[in-house]
Amino acid sequence: MKKNNRNNLKPVNYIRATGIIRNSHLTIDPSIVDKRVSIYNGRIYQTFMVKREMVGHKLGEFIFTKVLGPKIHAAIALRKQKKAAANKKKK
Repeated sequence: MKKNNRNNLKPVNYIRATGIIRNSHLTIDPSIVDKRVSIYNGRIYQTFMVKREMVGHKLGEFIFTKVLGPKIHAAIALRKQKKAAANKKKK
């Protein structure tokens, strides 16, 4: 099986079967229903299958562009601790 030059993990026929798109503002039309689409989210290409219910929506609605996780939760907890400490000093 041949390998793609850009990404050695995916075979060439897999890349041909998917449409690689960098513009997430495009509207989904019926011609790409039941096809795989890879959309660039700013870091990696996320692949998903286009379904009939997605027609008329933008491609960017179906990918995550921001990282949510421990960093955000830790920042929120730290902000709450600082606010609580400031309230204690006022009293």
